[in-house]
Amino acid sequence: MMKHTLVCNKLLLPLKLSRILQSSKFRVVGIILVHLALSIFLFREYLSGSRAFLYTDVAQDIYLNQYPNLYWASENLTISNLLSWQNAFGLGTPFLFGSLLRLSVVDPFILIAILSDSNYLIYTIGLIAWMKVVIAGLLFYLYIAKKGFSRYTSLIISILYGYSGQMLVRLGWFHYGTEMVFLPLLLLCLDYFVITQRKHLIILPFLWLALYHPFHFFVYLLFSLIYLGFSCFFKRISQINLIVVIRNFSLSLIIAAVIGSFVFLPNLRFLLESPRITSASLLVAKKIWKFTDRKTNVTTILRFFSNDIMRKGDFYSGSENYLEDSINYIGLLPLLIFTQFSILKRSRRQIILSSVIVFLIIAYFSFNGLRFIMNIFSYPYYKTTTIFVLFPILILTAYLFEKTVLTGKIRRSVLTINALFLILILYFYGYIQKVYSVNLSIINPVIVLLLVYYFLFLLRSYRILQSGLFNLMLISVVCLEAVYLGDVTINQRKTISGTKSLVSTYFDGTHELLNRINSYDKTYYRVEKNFQSASFNDNLIQGYNGTSAYQSFNHPNTVRFFKRLGMIDDSFSFRTYQISSNNRILSNLVGTRYLISKDNISNTGYSRVLSDSDKQVYKNIYATPNGFMYSDYILESELSGLGTDDLTKVITKIAATSASVSCARLADMKSVTDAIKTFNYETNARNLVESSFAYGMVNDNLIRVTIAHTNGGLAFLPFPFDIGWDMYVDDRKADPVLVNFGFLGVCIPPNSRVIEARYNYLNYFTL
Repeated sequence: MMKHTLVCNKLLLPLKLSRILQSSKFRVVGIILVHLALSIFLFREYLSGSRAFLYTDVAQDIYLNQYPNLYWASENLTISNLLSWQNAFGLGTPFLFGSLLRLSVVDPFILIAILSDSNYLIYTIGLIAWMKVVIAGLLFYLYIAKKGFSRYTSLIISILYGYSGQMLVRLGWFHYGTEMVFLPLLLLCLDYFVITQRKHLIILPFLWLALYHPFHFFVYLLFSLIYLGFSCFFKRISQINLIVVIRNFSLSLIIAAVIGSFVFLPNLRFLLESPRITSASLLVAKKIWKFTDRKTNVTTILRFFSNDIMRKGDFYSGSENYLEDSINYIGLLPLLIFTQFSILKRSRRQIILSSVIVFLIIAYFSFNGLRFIMNIFSYPYYKTTTIFVLFPILILTAYLFEKTVLTGKIRRSVLTINALFLILILYFYGYIQKVYSVNLSIINPVIVLLLVYYFLFLLRSYRILQSGLFNLMLISVVCLEAVYLGDVTINQRKTISGTKSLVSTYFDGTHELLNRINSYDKTYYRVEKNFQSASFNDNLIQGYNGTSAYQSFNHPNTVRFFKRLGMIDDSFSFRTYQISSNNRILSNLVGTRYLISKDNISNTGYSRVLSDSDKQVYKNIYATPNGFMYSDYILESELSGLGTDDLTKVITKIAATSASVSCARLADMKSVTDAIKTFNYETNARNLVESSFAYGMVNDNLIRVTIAHTNGGLAFLPFPFDIGWDMYVDDRKADPVLVNFGFLGVCIPPNSRVIEARYNYLNYFTL
């Protein structure tokens, strides 16, 4: 008898586990444990410290940009930095504007990274990535549960959200991972706002967005408006109440923008002045009214099946690259049950709603213009705007799961046709369309998972599996899929191996050479390298003032200068990290006093001062790190016909200005011609040094130099022209002048002694 009881208990164990899951006591703890177990297993190598969450594939922005920025912030960031000018970022930029680190003001995850010990930052990044997956999944569970769905549905949908392509693939780009945590909070606020009309439910999330990113502010504003519109339509809110919703939402939005204006407005102004925006707009304008090409359409379909369906781990293929392309994977479950919608009884309101959603999703993928409108003034990538596809599919999946799968009301014929269709798509594109670089190795596991789902649904439709056992088995398969397909995305991409790799790449001995320079040269100077240690942001992580700055939005006047001198391609004007350090004339102008090289340098004016096993430090005796005085200037418009080489020669003798000034005489074209014909590098370089300013003081908010010449003229300071600078000559305020396509200048009366440039953040609010 006892033996019989034990056998029965073993057979009933799944049902007992199911009842435990259904108990209210286990609800919260169980959900947390499921997400923790999945995420810990997936991130096991990063949590153990055996790998670093620094990808070196096409996602190498993490490796080249974000890690150096965070390392610099961990070492140097103080409260006083926030509203200051930072010389550490290329030729200089306002700290809060155009930089990744502006996000640190309100991004709690970046704050964790910055506050951690820089020696352990490489491991902290992996910990933060794991935290985002867990928190995002749990918050989305809360949102779905609040919508009235069952705990089983909520758990499954939260797993699909937390392990979606938008989360896992773009997790390395810190702000996209943070936004996946933010989205369910925004959705909860919008739902409660419709019910209560409490303005703080809109003010708080949009204040955060105003401080976070101006362009993403627009994307989430558009998303919120669409969400509110559908919510009011679905809930049949009266016309009068709809007016109240719109009024309160608009008022709350204005309040949020006003409160956050101290970051939002300057950032918006800074970005709109960036050549990256204008260049992207011009590129898009040529094809904005065209439909997407065949290759994009094919890859769009394939990316619904897996993050890695387009290749294996370390390389992704598509119309552009896997980060800019659509990342559509939200699990295989939505693909298998979406056709069940056709068998449900639907009201006219539901038919209209679903038709509009389907139309918008198709238009989003097919029409360049729609994505351009969503991204506004930026290239029509699928990055943030993927939420417009991800969210409605998840909500529709939750609805269909409740109405068909959980109730057992599954139309088997529709399910079978749908499953066969999905399998045919995989085989068709996997074996016939090989030109699209499909990852054949992952197709078979995806098909197996589809078949497992299919047979589970069949068994449920025939009532062979009871509700509790079916739910338990289905959750197990969903978890298996999340871990298996997520493992390829997270663990099979190339990363640096750990601290040892950092020491041999980021820290390759350059830092020691810089310390030796600093031991005897206490003045301000710039350093350049003619090789790359590991990152385009070597200067940040190695602690020197250089000319390069690898970030999305470099200072617009820095970009303007290098673009005008032919050092940046017109179609990629934002890539200011591609600056040559071998142009001696430009090095003299911007004040590059030291050049670190692995090769012997025999250029005029360069002398070796330090060396180690494989690197030498050369001093440039013609560098002018504090600026110099021009006696002549000419309007930029008069130089439009000159080539890069001639233009470079001219600006060593004659200042190029954007508008007429009264402090120096206007050079005629004969003088320009003479400047080109009589150019001699050594003579001109020596003349620059003779007219340069004596060292005074250069820090993040103040530039002070002493004038050694009494004749007056047009001063050139090798710092980007910016509205934040207030200029003073002998303590008398003067008007700043844009010199040489992007730099700071000021008119100097005869017998003047001191020039000061004081950075004032509040100038960004002047019209």
